[in-house]
Amino acid sequence: MKRKILPKILLVICIIAVSILTCLFFFRRYLPHREEKKTQKGTIVCIGDSLTFGYGVMFNRLNEAWPYILDEMLDDSEVLNYGISGATAAHGSRGYDESFLDKAIELNAEIYFYMLGSNDAKNSSLDSIVFKSDTLKIVDRLINETDGRIVILLPTPVFEKNGKANAFGIRKDIIESVIIPVLKEIAAEYSLRCLSLYDLFRDKPQYFEDLVHPDKKGNQIIAEYIYDNIFSNS
Repeated sequence: MKRKILPKILLVICIIAVSILTCLFFFRRYLPHREEKKTQKGTIVCIGDSLTFGYGVMFNRLNEAWPYILDEMLDDSEVLNYGISGATAAHGSRGYDESFLDKAIELNAEIYFYMLGSNDAKNSSLDSIVFKSDTLKIVDRLINETDGRIVILLPTPVFEKNGKANAFGIRKDIIESVIIPVLKEIAAEYSLRCLSLYDLFRDKPQYFEDLVHPDKKGNQIIAEYIYDNIFSNS
């Protein structure tokens, strides 16, 4: 009897082990999480939404999302991806997760790349004053609670195809009339470096298959652009 039970127990253990490993693989690849440092190198944290998380390269995002490409380009720094798909600067159910922000601040990174606003642009009546206040609630914490340099990234454009807008509800007019001007204003007021991914891709819809998220080549272009403007002469 014991000989018959033992193989069944071993089979159950194997199934459980495979299930756990599968869940861990899925978690790391497809769900946002507070990444931990793996080395003694300097730290760079990328705060953002799906444009940072790597939604456009979901099935290989750990290699193809721009924070990971940038990480490979830097010898002396470790780049951590704190992007959360769907996150907004505005507080509420879709607001940027406070636990992610707390952990990002705890890391006291050398550089923080900040890119939120695209999902806020789903609100057709978004007010500039409100968006600025929401953004500053995050940016002020980075300025006051860390020693790091903050770099504002103006989000990539959204496109239309055959006269149809993107399926994510992100409004081009709000990006242009509210998000971009407010982020530029904050960067100027606080003397923060500001890089425009919007201008970088203004006339390059070929890198946005779903009209919103950069593909593999688009992410590569972002990483190279950031490297050239922030790290090439440092």
